[in-house]
Amino acid sequence: ELFDVDIDSKKIKRNMSNKMSGFCPSALLDHDGKLILSATRYRSGENLFGITVKVGDHDEEHIPSGGLNLTEAEIIETSTDDLVAIMRNNDGRGGPAMRSMRKRNGEWTSPDPFFIPCCHRPTIKRLKDGRYFASWRFYPGCGTNQMTMMALFPEHTLLAPRHAQQAIIRPLDFCGNVRADQGYTGACQTDDGKMIVVNYMNQKSARTSLYSYVFGLDAFGYGELK
Repeated sequence: ELFDVDIDSKKIKRNMSNKMSGFCPSALLDHDGKLILSATRYRSGENLFGITVKVGDHDEEHIPSGGLNLTEAEIIETSTDDLVAIMRNNDGRGGPAMRSMRKRNGEWTSPDPFFIPCCHRPTIKRLKDGRYFASWRFYPGCGTNQMTMMALFPEHTLLAPRHAQQAIIRPLDFCGNVRADQGYTGACQTDDGKMIVVNYMNQKSARTSLYSYVFGLDAFGYGELK
């Protein structure tokens, strides 16, 4: 475990054996009894930022950069126990998210485009019905961050080439502030199937506040995409 928590005393003890350096960590994932965490690091040899993944107590694994500045990764588990990383491509031009898949030998594939457009900080959760929910900051590469988007998509989209990826996409929230800042989200699904998303946004000033949203998957229409 990363942390040893004593509920009664409210104390948290760090377990240093799982320590890794970096920033923009992914959500912690329990994969086949192993805790998985990724982080962004600067790679001086490439003069680029890249993603490092820690799988349990194994050595660290490095996702190839492909000549891109990669950051803000989310590691997702499929029904076949495969691992997929969805990452922000920090190209400054509003590019799509990038994807890398873990091979059985622990190596990761070179990043290729994923359907999420203009993507900053993708948050992706596997749902009870086997589909996936995503939320992200929609940043076209100029101006301010005035839109937070979300999507519903089937598992095959995680593994399919770009031309075969399917999804239902819709806005989560919008801010008309000319200095808008928003879109780094957290999400979970409740036992009754509803989604809870937490977002930050500065609606009326330079100061940001936290906002929460509760909705059913019918927010995507009939949502029959499988």
